[in-house]
Amino acid sequence: GHLNYSVRDGVAVIKFDTPNSKVNSLGEELSGEFEELVNKFIADTSAKSAVLISGKPGCFIAGADIKMLERCKTAEEATALSKSCQDLLFKVEKSSKPVVAAIQGSCLGGGL
Repeated sequence: GHLNYSVRDGVAVIKFDTPNSKVNSLGEELSGEFEELVNKFIADTSAKSAVLISGKPGCFIAGADIKMLERCKTAEEATALSKSCQDLLFKVEKSSKPVVAAIQGSCLGGGL
């Protein structure tokens, strides 16, 4: 997978680490996994807070996966894709538990 989840001393650690890639980018697979882990974190009573980190030195998230964006053939498809990403980030924002992004290095576009 693109992400790892662990809990240490009440803190959920969600690590972005796309295999066989120098950077993490927001693609369909990563977004799907992130949504699963956000739901897991929200339901995890042992996790009182979360930190988002990158397994890539010098890069948190390089932005959206260009290939995913190129597959959008209509404005409606692009709008739906954008809205689904915004909805996921809104779920993180409205979590009753604090979530911190530990950004070291580049963080572009939707990664920010």
